[in-house]
Amino acid sequence: MQAFLFLTALAAASAVDCRKRTIPDFLCLLTAAAGLISFSPAQFFGVLAALPLLIAALIRPECMGGGDIKLTAAAGFVLGFWRGIWGMALGLLLAVLYFCTATLMDLVTEAFPIVVFAKQLEDKSRKIMEIMECEILPTGERRYNTLYHFKIEENRLEDGKYRIKGRHEAVNPISESLQKRFIDNGMPQEVLTQLVGKKSAPSKGKSGSSPAKAGQATPAPKTRSAQSKPPAKPETGKEGGESV
Repeated sequence: MQAFLFLTALAAASAVDCRKRTIPDFLCLLTAAAGLISFSPAQFFGVLAALPLLIAALIRPECMGGGDIKLTAAAGFVLGFWRGIWGMALGLLLAVLYFCTATLMDLVTEAFPIVVFAKQLEDKSRKIMEIMECEILPTGERRYNTLYHFKIEENRLEDGKYRIKGRHEAVNPISESLQKRFIDNGMPQEVLTQLVGKKSAPSKGKSGSSPAKAGQATPAPKTRSAQSKPPAKPETGKEGGESV
């Protein structure tokens, strides 16, 4: 019963910490309450397992939160001093491995922002099934964006062999950050325009003229017919006679 309550409280605290970057006080109290099931006075020394974290928080407050200190003290109260120390050391080791993995993933994403997924289909042909972009947001999170994928349009069995037909189609445009990286690394603007696609700008009328409303015909410009032209005046010669 004690182990179940202890592990449940730790799992809940870890889940909340990953989502909200904070550990509620009631989860720390619930963790410490697990130590009351089989209580001994020596368990109070386990609270000292959080002393290194408290010292680190006093030196650099931005690197250590109060929730971590309280949860470590509660876990030390349940485990005792030495087991609390070993538990804290194991937790710090896992945290270092996690941050190293996250840093490595960021470096890989920066170096290879586009991932190509190829697969062998049932007809023994290899197709590029998906081209995906991994974008790092300003918040540090990674967003996966599918650029192209292979759409199977026909899949049939003929004479004991599979016949698969399909085509590649665009799904989402390239992100602005990747477009900037392409330009910075020497991609011509014409090639980038072909990849992204040129957006048609809305047409604007001339200044002073209002666009025609939908469903309303535009009046044709007035033209002067030949009959409405005034008759040409006869030209007179120098001697006063009419010219033919």
